[in-house]
Amino acid sequence: MIDSVKTILDELNFTLNSDDYTLVEFFKENGYCVIPKSDLVSENIDEYRKIVDSLIKKESWRGGWEGKEEYMKYQKKFQEGTYRLGNLFNKNKLFLKLLCEKNILKVAHGILGDNMKIGALDFREPMKGKGLQDLHIDWIPKKNENEVQNIVCYIPLDHTDKNNGTLRIVPKTHNKLG
Repeated sequence: MIDSVKTILDELNFTLNSDDYTLVEFFKENGYCVIPKSDLVSENIDEYRKIVDSLIKKESWRGGWEGKEEYMKYQKKFQEGTYRLGNLFNKNKLFLKLLCEKNILKVAHGILGDNMKIGALDFREPMKGKGLQDLHIDWIPKKNENEVQNIVCYIPLDHTDKNNGTLRIVPKTHNKLG
């Protein structure tokens, strides 16, 4: 019986090593870390891209609205200037494999322990020439220091760098309240 994330790690023979603990400590200090490249993603990157491109065409303006349908209006995009998809775990079995991606799972467990819940797998891609996304928090702000953290894992499907845009991070803001 699987009753904890630790059980899953043990069954998959995933053991946290000194590099993982270094990333965990870096995360706790800075609010972010960069995990090692994923073999799972690297080996399937073309298939992930193909699936996402197909879903963007299929879902059109409806992409990203799952779970928020009460706010949806006919042909209103979820977020202007982006392609969005939601609920990817239920749209293709290849996305389910990310639940057991070794590097993500080990570091997340190192940070949160067994107090972990997978909330969603969504997709966001800025459209070329639409400007920068506003700087924002990716969850509800903490009201007190004892609140459980939220971790967002960003997996780029295309090369990103300072010339074509990438995730912007403000280090050490993860402990701010309000």
